[in-house]
Amino acid sequence: MGVMKQDCSDLVSVYVGILTERALRRETQALAARAQAINSHANAFIARLMLGIEKLKRDSQLLEQLLEELKADDGEDVLEAERASSVRSFEHRRPSLKPFFSDVPGEPVVVLRGHFLKRIQYDQDG
Repeated sequence: MGVMKQDCSDLVSVYVGILTERALRRETQALAARAQAINSHANAFIARLMLGIEKLKRDSQLLEQLLEELKADDGEDVLEAERASSVRSFEHRRPSLKPFFSDVPGEPVVVLRGHFLKRIQYDQDG
Protein backbone atom coordinates (compact mmCIF):
# COMPACT_ATOMS: atom_id res chain seq x y z
CA MET A 1 0.00 0.00 0.00
CA GLY A 2 2.93 2.29 0.46
CA VAL A 3 3.75 2.08 -3.22
CA MET A 4 0.20 3.05 -4.16
CA LYS A 5 0.24 6.01 -1.85
CA GLN A 6 3.54 7.06 -3.36
CA ASP A 7 2.13 6.76 -6.87
CA CYS A 8 -0.95 8.80 -5.94
CA SER A 9 1.08 11.58 -4.44
CA ASP A 10 3.30 11.60 -7.55
CA LEU A 11 0.19 11.81 -9.73
CA VAL A 12 -1.21 14.67 -7.65
CA SER A 13 2.07 16.59 -7.83
CA VAL A 14 2.25 16.01 -11.60
CA TYR A 15 -1.37 17.16 -11.95
CA VAL A 16 -0.66 20.29 -9.88
CA GLY A 17 2.42 20.93 -12.02
CA ILE A 18 0.34 20.61 -15.19
CA LEU A 19 -2.30 23.00 -13.81
CA THR A 20 0.39 25.48 -12.77
CA GLU A 21 2.01 25.29 -16.22
CA ARG A 22 -1.36 25.87 -17.91
CA ALA A 23 -2.07 28.92 -15.71
CA LEU A 24 1.38 30.36 -16.44
CA ARG A 25 0.92 29.70 -20.18
CA ARG A 26 -2.50 31.46 -20.16
CA GLU A 27 -1.05 34.40 -18.23
CA THR A 28 1.84 34.63 -20.69
CA GLN A 29 -0.56 34.47 -23.64
CA ALA A 30 -2.70 37.23 -22.08
CA LEU A 31 0.39 39.41 -21.57
CA ALA A 32 1.45 38.79 -25.18
CA ALA A 33 -2.03 39.65 -26.46
CA ARG A 34 -2.04 42.82 -24.35
CA ALA A 35 1.39 43.81 -25.69
CA GLN A 36 0.20 43.14 -29.24
CA ALA A 37 -2.91 45.30 -28.68
CA ILE A 38 -0.78 48.13 -27.28
CA ASN A 39 1.57 47.82 -30.27
CA SER A 40 -1.37 47.90 -32.72
CA HIS A 41 -2.84 50.93 -30.96
CA ALA A 42 0.54 52.71 -31.09
CA ASN A 43 0.90 51.91 -34.79
CA ALA A 44 -2.60 53.24 -35.51
CA PHE A 45 -1.86 56.38 -33.49
CA ILE A 46 1.41 56.93 -35.38
CA ALA A 47 -0.38 56.44 -38.72
CA ARG A 48 -3.06 58.94 -37.68
CA LEU A 49 -0.41 61.47 -36.66
CA MET A 50 1.47 61.02 -39.93
CA LEU A 51 -1.77 61.55 -41.87
CA GLY A 52 -2.40 64.73 -39.87
CA ILE A 53 1.13 65.92 -40.65
CA GLU A 54 0.59 65.32 -44.37
CA LYS A 55 -2.69 67.23 -44.27
CA LEU A 56 -1.00 70.13 -42.48
CA LYS A 57 1.78 70.18 -45.07
CA ARG A 58 -0.79 70.26 -47.88
CA ASP A 59 -2.79 72.99 -46.14
CA SER A 60 0.40 74.97 -45.58
CA GLN A 61 1.26 74.76 -49.27
CA LEU A 62 -2.27 75.87 -50.22
CA LEU A 63 -2.06 78.79 -47.80
CA GLU A 64 1.29 79.85 -49.25
CA GLN A 65 -0.20 79.76 -52.76
CA LEU A 66 -3.20 81.80 -51.64
CA LEU A 67 -0.93 84.32 -49.95
CA GLU A 68 1.12 84.71 -53.13
CA GLU A 69 -2.07 85.17 -55.16
CA LEU A 70 -3.36 87.75 -52.68
CA LYS A 71 -0.07 89.64 -52.81
CA ALA A 72 -0.20 89.64 -56.61
CA ASP A 73 -3.87 90.72 -56.61
CA ASP A 74 -3.13 93.41 -54.04
CA GLY A 75 -0.36 94.82 -56.21
CA GLU A 76 -2.69 94.86 -59.21
CA ASP A 77 -5.43 96.50 -57.14
CA VAL A 78 -3.05 99.22 -55.97
CA LEU A 79 -1.99 99.93 -59.56
CA GLU A 80 -5.62 100.06 -60.70
CA ALA A 81 -6.52 102.34 -57.82
CA GLU A 82 -3.66 104.68 -58.65
CA ARG A 83 -4.74 104.79 -62.29
CA ALA A 84 -8.38 105.34 -61.43
CA SER A 85 -7.80 107.92 -58.71
CA SER A 86 -8.64 111.05 -60.58
CA VAL A 87 -10.39 112.40 -57.51
CA ARG A 88 -9.42 115.94 -56.73
CA SER A 89 -8.73 116.88 -53.19
CA PHE A 90 -11.53 118.32 -51.13
CA GLU A 91 -11.38 122.04 -50.59
CA HIS A 92 -13.65 123.59 -48.04
CA ARG A 93 -15.15 126.84 -49.31
CA ARG A 94 -17.19 129.21 -47.30
CA PRO A 95 -20.77 129.43 -48.42
CA SER A 96 -21.57 132.57 -50.30
CA LEU A 97 -23.90 134.84 -48.40
CA LYS A 98 -27.15 135.74 -50.08
CA PRO A 99 -28.77 139.05 -49.32
CA PHE A 100 -31.07 138.88 -46.35
CA PHE A 101 -34.65 138.61 -47.63
CA SER A 102 -33.71 139.21 -51.23
CA ASP A 103 -37.37 139.17 -52.25
CA VAL A 104 -38.21 142.19 -50.06
CA PRO A 105 -38.15 145.49 -51.95
CA GLY A 106 -35.55 148.02 -50.91
CA GLU A 107 -37.65 150.13 -48.55
CA PRO A 108 -36.79 151.24 -45.08
CA VAL A 109 -38.33 149.05 -42.42
CA VAL A 110 -38.74 149.86 -38.75
CA VAL A 111 -38.37 146.94 -36.35
CA LEU A 112 -39.24 147.00 -32.70
CA ARG A 113 -36.68 145.11 -30.58
CA GLY A 114 -37.35 145.23 -26.90
CA HIS A 115 -37.72 148.94 -26.21
CA PHE A 116 -35.44 150.04 -29.08
CA LEU A 117 -36.48 150.93 -32.56
CA LYS A 118 -34.15 150.02 -35.39
CA ARG A 119 -34.26 151.20 -38.92
CA ILE A 120 -33.13 148.59 -41.48
CA GLN A 121 -32.51 149.37 -45.13
CA TYR A 122 -32.26 146.44 -47.52
CA ASP A 123 -29.85 146.87 -50.33
CA GLN A 124 -31.15 145.73 -53.74
CA ASP A 125 -27.68 145.53 -55.29
CA GLY A 126 -26.89 142.55 -53.17
